[in-house]
Amino acid sequence: MISMSRKKYYIVILLLLLSIMIFGYHEAFADPNGGTFDVPHIEDEFTKFIVYDRDKAIQYAKKWSDPDNQGNFNPDFERMDSHGSNRGGDCANFVSQLLHAGGLPMNDEWYYKKGSFIRKIPILNRVVDYFSPKWAVADDQYRYFSNKKNGFSEETIEISTMEDLIQAEKSGGIKPGDLLYWDFEGDGKIDHATMITGVNQQGHLLYSGHTYDQFNAEVGANIAPNYKLHIVKMKDQIEVK
Repeated sequence: MISMSRKKYYIVILLLLLSIMIFGYHEAFADPNGGTFDVPHIEDEFTKFIVYDRDKAIQYAKKWSDPDNQGNFNPDFERMDSHGSNRGGDCANFVSQLLHAGGLPMNDEWYYKKGSFIRKIPILNRVVDYFSPKWAVADDQYRYFSNKKNGFSEETIEISTMEDLIQAEKSGGIKPGDLLYWDFEGDGKIDHATMITGVNQQGHLLYSGHTYDQFNAEVGANIAPNYKLHIVKMKDQIEVK
């Protein structure tokens, strides 16, 4: 049989447990100045980051932008230039693939629905959106990734002359995996999207891209007087929202 004193002990414990369940746990710590002070409940908030893998992006570029094999493309994605559905160009679509290969997850603003059967139906694929403008339109894509509020980029370097380019190359702050956008008319609208994929022995920046497939072409060798270039320096750690 259980003694009366032990019964009282069990009753006290039970009442204590019930009070915790009903009123919650209240934690107090000794105040060195006397008395006690409450420690507020702090709810931990963890921010998820992904590491932008520049090497994987460049490996993808090397595999799918071979100038000796024009029109080659990953079958998981549509080719949007004259080698494919002829939507006008494949440059931004390819840059998005490079970023995705580097670990950037798609989201509600930047996406391509790889499994969509719509893209294989000639009439429907012009009516139904299975990719976003930020994925496949150079100007939209530039404005999305260059906007610091979206969390992808550190800064954007604008280049209007060869002197600007030389200065940017000497700075050493541009890395393979950063984005290179081309404004052919100098009117503020982006016409072409590519990615920086290397630096040669002379310290000149190299880029890769689609529409006219190129891998590690020299930036300086392809600049014309009216061109304006925009280099978006990507973060190495990107917050996933």
